[in-house]
Amino acid sequence: MTGTMTIEQRSAAGWRGRTLRCERGEATSREAQVFGIAGRDPVLHVLRVLEVDGVPALVSRATYPGWLAAAIEPLPQDVSSIMASLEEGLELVVEHSVQRVGAAAASGEDARLLGVRRSSPVLRVVRSVRDQRGTAIELADDRYRPEHAPERLVSA
Repeated sequence: MTGTMTIEQRSAAGWRGRTLRCERGEATSREAQVFGIAGRDPVLHVLRVLEVDGVPALVSRATYPGWLAAAIEPLPQDVSSIMASLEEGLELVVEHSVQRVGAAAASGEDARLLGVRRSSPVLRVVRSVRDQRGTAIELADDRYRPEHAPERLVSA
């Protein structure tokens, strides 16, 4: 499982997610490189906010290869985890992830969604996830409010 907590741990800790945007688009050169597809091939962009006890804690911008769109688009907006749903529905197994952690300044959209001032410090976690076949299935760029920043990152 990627991230800092299992789905069960997030749920028990009061974490709740909601999808704000789910749009098909064309792969950028970076996305094409990660997914091993041609530039401008179809991908799915998903914007989600995760809250802790009703307070925004995390903004997640995830991109998925186009072949996963049909499995993700019908998910309810309040699905607890897209990755857990894919693991169950498609029998994918998250085998490996690479995460890069750093500081960032909240953009205007980050600030609005997280309820912080623009340019406030946030923790940035960029991750790529691969399944049991070594196929890249997610590229995410997350922003955490400082008080909800993970103390450690655990990857499969």
